[in-house]
Amino acid sequence: MGVDIKRCQEKGKIILLSIGGATAQLNSDAGTFSKQIWDLFMEGSSEFRPFDDAIIDGIDLDFEQQSQFDTIQFANNMNNYFKSGTRKYYLTAAPQCPYPDANLGNLLAQSHVDMAFIQFYNSGWCDNSKYGLPHWPETSVDNTDVQRQVDERVDELMQSLALTGDSKSQISLYFTETKPRRAWFSKSEEEICWEEWIIHINCTVSKSPTEVGQLQASAEDQAKRAIFWVIQEMDKHKDHIPLIASKQSNPFPYHISVAPTSGLWSSMIKRAIPARAPK
Repeated sequence: MGVDIKRCQEKGKIILLSIGGATAQLNSDAGTFSKQIWDLFMEGSSEFRPFDDAIIDGIDLDFEQQSQFDTIQFANNMNNYFKSGTRKYYLTAAPQCPYPDANLGNLLAQSHVDMAFIQFYNSGWCDNSKYGLPHWPETSVDNTDVQRQVDERVDELMQSLALTGDSKSQISLYFTETKPRRAWFSKSEEEICWEEWIIHINCTVSKSPTEVGQLQASAEDQAKRAIFWVIQEMDKHKDHIPLIASKQSNPFPYHISVAPTSGLWSSMIKRAIPARAPK
């Protein structure tokens, strides 16, 4: 197992040890257990190491039952161990989707967690199998022109973040209506926004070249899926669309813009592109 772990890490994979489960109950105190985890699987020292000299990249907490185990103290202890280490470690959690999670809510509110893997299954009202959320990973649009423009705007987003060093940004997808503008001696048209969706982007600071590539690929994928989801939802629900008041072939153009929300205003990038409404 240790050889396999190191081989995966060489290929840029992050290896986490998941603790907990649907029925798990821990009887150890947080101090003792955190020390055991550090010694057995990370940079601590122990005569017995399940993965030999392989060192995992972090811990994932998946507690789905109420317990006397102090998860907050355990998380704080692990974060302190991570700071003393010579490599990057991750502390993650897997809460169920109803918020706040009954068993991990306090942990997420009071301790530092690098990532949260939300469980959209076996979770009551927000269960994937009941409410269609499994369709999210498959989100796309059957329109090459829209696909190309989304790719271009996501590339612009990644470039702007790399150049400005902003920690936050946003993608705006808005729909406009073309209406005539009346004046005394001339006629013109104006575009009035009647619906806007804003996708807020929060960046994670990477600490290694491998992590940079992983986070960038993940960010690009999430941004594209979010835009496609908005377009799909707009195409499903059309009852609120304004009456057509223009003779143009495209009375409802849409626009995609990218704009950082922090950093210097002089470095702000915001380019809107008029395009055909998705079909």
